[in-house]
Order: sequence, then structure tokens, then C-alpha cells
Amino acid sequence: MKQKPEPIKRSPEEIEKGAIYLKQADTLLKEANFSGAMEALANARNADPRNPYLSAYEERIQALNKAHKEKVQGYLSKAKQYISEERYEPALEMVSLAFEKNPSDAEIVHLKNEIKRAKQAKEESMRASISIKVASYVAVAEGMLAQGDYIGAIGELLEGFILDPLNESLLHFEERHLEEILKFQENRISGARSTPLTMAA
Repeated sequence: MKQKPEPIKRSPEEIEKGAIYLKQADTLLKEANFSGAMEALANARNADPRNPYLSAYEERIQALNKAHKEKVQGYLSKAKQYISEERYEPALEMVSLAFEKNPSDAEIVHLKNEIKRAKQAKEESMRASISIKVASYVAVAEGMLAQGDYIGAIGELLEGFILDPLNESLLHFEERHLEEILKFQENRISGARSTPLTMAA
């Protein structure tokens, strides 16, 4: 009968040293540092080349790395779609998620900065547009007030107030005419209260 081959034996020193590197690899893997995990795995292979778990652990690293990249690419694809629609807030959220997964990626950092700049430019443009719109309401209100049309003037000012309650044109108008408008409203309310009600026969 053929004798069974002697089982491959690993020395306690090999096992201990290899385990140290595998623990390092596992820590790095949990941090999504895949290149670092592969390097630690290579050290484990050098220290304990007959470890039967090395191949399985390498497959685990590769599978998690692939899933990680796909997730990051998914975030970036959504971000670019939002950018094309000028929806910078959700785009920034998507890029921030990608950044959390891979903070050292230069493309992600660049895209994040680009979105911030585009978002700021859009907000400034919207503020300028709102300011022009409110100024037009105030100008119309000025004309109405000059003709004694307080109700119409208040309506125009209300539209401006809804858009931007702290608009400079609106605040300057209030400084000049607030007392006059409040007095009109007070007289109007007092007049309504003093008007006798007529009852139907």
C-alpha cells in the first residue's frame, strides 16, 4: 500500500506572523483601503505561504473592491445627471456620498468643487433676478401710492415681500411710506367698523 503523504505543516511562527498581517488586511478592508488590504495580504502570503485561507480572502477583497467602485460610479452618474438638470443640491449630496467612499479620488474632489461653484453662481443669478423683480414691484407701488391707490400699492409690495422680505428697495420704501400705509389701513378698518349694518326687510 502506498503511504499517505505527510500533511503539510505550518510552524506556529508562520501561523502567528501570517495572522498578524491578515488582521491588518481586515482592518484596511473595513476602511475601504483595498490597495492597502492587498499589500497586507501579500505580506501574509510571504509570512505564511501555506495558509489555506489566503485565496478566499483575496477573492473577498476583489469582490468588495468591485462593489465599492460600482457604488461610487453610481453616485457619480446620478450627480452628473443632476448637474445637467442644474439641480446642484442633490448633485452635491451624491458627490458627497462618493467622496465619503473614496476621499482621495481627484476626480471626485474636482467634481465636488465644480458643483459648489455652479451652485453659488446659480444662487447669485437667482438673487439678482429676484432683486430686479422686487424693484419693479416697488416702482409700481410708488406710482400707485402717488395716485392714492393704497390697496393696489400694498398688493404690489406684498408680492415683493413674498419674494424677498429683506430686499433693500422694499425696506427703503417702507422707511418712506410705512407710517402713511399703516394710517390708511387703520382708517380703513375704523371706517368699516363705524359703517352701520343694514338689515334686509
